[in-house]
Amino acid sequence: MSPRAKREYLEAPHRRYKNATRAQKSRILDEYCATCGQHRKHAIRPCLVPLLNELYRSEWRLFHNFFCPSVKLLEKERIGSKTRKRYDKPKTPYQRVMESTHIARKTKIRLTAQFRSLNPFVLREAMEIKLKKIFKACYKGALSRQRSAAPLR
Repeated sequence: MSPRAKREYLEAPHRRYKNATRAQKSRILDEYCATCGQHRKHAIRPCLVPLLNELYRSEWRLFHNFFCPSVKLLEKERIGSKTRKRYDKPKTPYQRVMESTHIARKTKIRLTAQFRSLNPFVLREAMEIKLKKIFKACYKGALSRQRSAAPLR
């Protein structure tokens, strides 16, 4: 099913979904997921998916791979009922790739050039801007539902 067809299929039961009970909403979502093969969250908030994909594809990936160190489990030893774990020193995925002998020299040169062109503060600021857009889109619907559910005086 093409993305356009999925979008049209999602728009069709929208009014029915808004006025449905909890059980009916669950059935509508299950029907959509079975037909389109997508997750329930995509059906509920389709406007967030492109925003999240763009964030993960660009700034988040670069920031995580080049500037966020993580530890790697080297050894796990079981002593009686306890498990003793030994970890490597924290390194970024970029550092691990540069230390590897299995990676081609051309790839390492390209990654080094990319690393030198990046600024973690600029990446972080761009991430914050995109996250604010995502939260705004996320809470826009929640605020309108709260206002409509508030009793009139």
